[in-house]
Amino acid sequence: MNKEKMIYRKTADRLVREVQERINEVNRDPMYCYRIERAVIFGSYVNAPERDMIGDVDFALKIESKYENDSEEFQAARERYKGTGTLAYFDNPYQEVLKYIRNRNPYISLHRLGRSAEQDEIIFSDKTEEMILA
Repeated sequence: MNKEKMIYRKTADRLVREVQERINEVNRDPMYCYRIERAVIFGSYVNAPERDMIGDVDFALKIESKYENDSEEFQAARERYKGTGTLAYFDNPYQEVLKYIRNRNPYISLHRLGRSAEQDEIIFSDKTEEMILA
């Protein structure tokens, strides 16, 4: 990886704290139709703690719906995207959670946790760090 595209570990530590805060906000805020059930940090952030510079911080997220698809809350969230196209209408409540958590930061990489432990092992590196969610 190009050194110009790397970040200091101190910056990565701050990003981890900020992502955790945003996850907790999403989980508390009824405006968001999805919640983060589980968040795991993996990659160079946890596998190479001795390194001062890393490329990014990898998060694996298990995301679940807060509401039934036909609930008033879910329909209200979809209404915010009415007229933006069929795919956006159905996908944007999910995507708005990811966009908020990532906060347009190129050093935050979000990955989806699988539906089983076997699928999760595919994306994980040697070590992982489970995030404590409120």
